Amino acid sequence: MSAKLSYPGVYIEELPSGVRTIAGVSTSIGAFAGWAPKGPGDRAVRCLSWGDYERVFGGLDARGYLGYAVSQFFVNGGLDCYVIRLTGAGDVAATAVVDGLEVAATGAGTWAHAYTLATKPRTDDATRFRLDVVTASGAIAESYTNLSLDEADSRSVKAVLADESQILSVTKADKAKAVTARSVPLAGGTDGPVLLPGDAAFATALMGDGVATGIYQLSRVDAFNLLNVPGYTDATNLGRLAKFCRDERALLLVDSDKGASAEGAAMTGAPDASLTGDDGINAAFFYPWLLAPDPQQEGRVRPFPPGGSVAGVYARTDSARGVWKAPAGTDATLSGVAGVVKAMTDAENGVLNPLAVNCIRKFPVFTARSYGGRAHCAATTRSGRSGSTSGSGARRSSSKRACSAG
Repeated sequence: MSAKLSYPGVYIEELPSGVRTIAGVSTSIGAFAGWAPKGPGDRAVRCLSWGDYERVFGGLDARGYLGYAVSQFFVNGGLDCYVIRLTGAGDVAATAVVDGLEVAATGAGTWAHAYTLATKPRTDDATRFRLDVVTASGAIAESYTNLSLDEADSRSVKAVLADESQILSVTKADKAKAVTARSVPLAGGTDGPVLLPGDAAFATALMGDGVATGIYQLSRVDAFNLLNVPGYTDATNLGRLAKFCRDERALLLVDSDKGASAEGAAMTGAPDASLTGDDGINAAFFYPWLLAPDPQQEGRVRPFPPGGSVAGVYARTDSARGVWKAPAGTDATLSGVAGVVKAMTDAENGVLNPLAVNCIRKFPVFTARSYGGRAHCAATTRSGRSGSTSGSGARRSSSKRACSAG
């Protein structure tokens, strides 16, 4: 009912409406999958900084590319990403038993041997207890109070650790046994072989069961936009990843082979049928690899796959300019990069560009920069999805991420 207007003035009457404000959605949340020496292996872990990754997954490790890709993502402007740790046969999680409580490390490996489980019951209620996860130096890494072994309790230890702990998960909670004051180290964890992108075991761990494990752990997160598996070049599974990205409305950033020549990238990269079908619109192929100093090797320069750095450029471009600006050109500088494995000429770039190979160039007056923003399906000249392309790349648009052909 309208208010009675008894004197002059400005009056506002709000009317019910089904129209709601459209909330903004991030367009540059990264996702990375690969081998890491520690950390959870049963879920995609969100990292909002390099410090988050270092704390959960152990930082850089020269045996794999995952840590470097995530580091390069943040260095080049990325702000938010999910990380999936891949494990294989021989990787076993450490465990500990305290009375009626049995726990296991959230991820396989010997990394959890550095922690001790310390419990202390409440003096006024023996059914409730405190749990501390203590490091080898005596520092408390995680602490939880007023816990109960009863799964129906609001402070169920199983529910609390599942929701909050990055180190422990509960495998058994027997409420018939009271928890006493004890300190028990986690033990029994083993490290399997390092999973490298060319290994069959790597592919098995990456693709999982096709539903909920491996890369499909990303199906349970709120949103991701950019997916990269550093150094992975298997065409068949890349095709499956492209379909997954299309289903999730994300973009797959594909690394070229480490030693590919410009001719090799043209012959075996862009035209591959697994990346140029209907799902190719959600994949982008980058060549060549980058040269960057490795802190794990006394700063010596060595090759790295480009996907992590490129994902950071995507995030930086979206933040500074918007999704309508291709993440390519003279302003798409790759930070933390010394150069490229293969310095291309304009002619070589001209051969690869129509095949939807996004080239990374280093010019005499510029540092390395992304010089292509084309979706992989451009090689098939799909109709109805083409965007304008001028030199460096194509337009992109999606509430999550889609890349139109150039």
